[in-house]
Amino acid sequence: MYGLLNIKDGLHCLVRWRTEALHSCKEDYPYELVCQSESGTLGVELSDLKAHAPQILIETDLRSRKIIIDQELVNDLSALKQLAKDREFYIVNDDVDSMTWLVILYSDTLSPQNWIWNRNHKKGQKLFSVNPSLDKYKLSAMESIELRAREGLRLPSYLTRSTLNQSGPQPFVLLVHGGPQARDYWGLNSVHQLLANRGYHVLSVNYRGSTGFGKRHLLAGEGQWYAAMQDYLVDAVEWAVDEGIADPKKIVIMGGSYGGYAALAGLTRDPELFAAAVDIVGPSNVETLLESIPPYWEPIRKPTERMVGVGRVDLAAISPLTYANRIQRPLLIVHGANDVRVKLSESESIVAAMHSNDLPVDFIVFPGECHGIEDPRNSLALYAVIEKFLAKQLGGRFERIARQFKIHLCNDEASLVLDV
Repeated sequence: MYGLLNIKDGLHCLVRWRTEALHSCKEDYPYELVCQSESGTLGVELSDLKAHAPQILIETDLRSRKIIIDQELVNDLSALKQLAKDREFYIVNDDVDSMTWLVILYSDTLSPQNWIWNRNHKKGQKLFSVNPSLDKYKLSAMESIELRAREGLRLPSYLTRSTLNQSGPQPFVLLVHGGPQARDYWGLNSVHQLLANRGYHVLSVNYRGSTGFGKRHLLAGEGQWYAAMQDYLVDAVEWAVDEGIADPKKIVIMGGSYGGYAALAGLTRDPELFAAAVDIVGPSNVETLLESIPPYWEPIRKPTERMVGVGRVDLAAISPLTYANRIQRPLLIVHGANDVRVKLSESESIVAAMHSNDLPVDFIVFPGECHGIEDPRNSLALYAVIEKFLAKQLGGRFERIARQFKIHLCNDEASLVLDV
């Protein structure tokens, strides 16, 4: 019997037990170490369904690498690598005899493609391209960058450079992932491509507390909201400035959910570093965020409280709402009216605090949305507003859309028509 465990230095390992001995259910039963990751997360890409044994593992760190357990598959993977050329590939599924594979080819600048791979003939047949219209355009490459934070810990990041301006520091967007126990990946990223097309260099950072880089990296985020987790984002920005990539006067922090919290933290904790911020469904008050956990999330309350540091940190001290009067730069806040994970009141509270301090804020509420903007029409409207906001703050370009979007403003009975 095989299993994936975190057993050594917080790294992911594939181990094997004797099946007959597992009836004892002892936690310390000895196992055989089959494979250990170098720094990322191990996953099983392909298994022998009859033998119940993994054949190919995939370790995902900054980039992905395949680990071949069954050496009979070496020739197939070599042929697939030639088929993929500049792309990477992933085996999605196989038939019962594992002689026909469903394979996806992907990259950072081309539409993903789905293929059938025939192992008998070592030949592939293309099924379809997910979005073939993308291949007509020259998209911007995503760079995988291994940065170091101030205390020396690794800071796995992804940079997409705009090709509109070739030299010198450029307007810059720090795009922060949500979670925070989640991660950014290398590949085709629609938001990176949009922002690069509008004239901005874009950086996504797997700050401490992100998943996918070992247990030590994950647990380093516990109790570090508004503290070391935010330090990592600042360290990445300072690196971009020192490298001549980012214009220090034209840096925006943007994100959704925890990324929205980080955007608010950016304007309140480091008010002179960022030129503006975009907060999408982000919490502003950690105490009320925890109080509003919906009933169906109750089983993860304890892990969430541990992640935040309940009992060890002052929740008011790590809440951007506490420091709303420090905000000096333009802020765009977006929320879904039906959000049960981060309630609309989280955004309403900081907007009210800013109004009480005579601070300007752009606030948009989508009536039919929840924790994220899912309706394609609303998503289009959202990014139309974001790119116009960024153009005003950073000087990039935006697309003027022929029709008008109707977006409901909070605390306003009428709809605001944004001519974008």
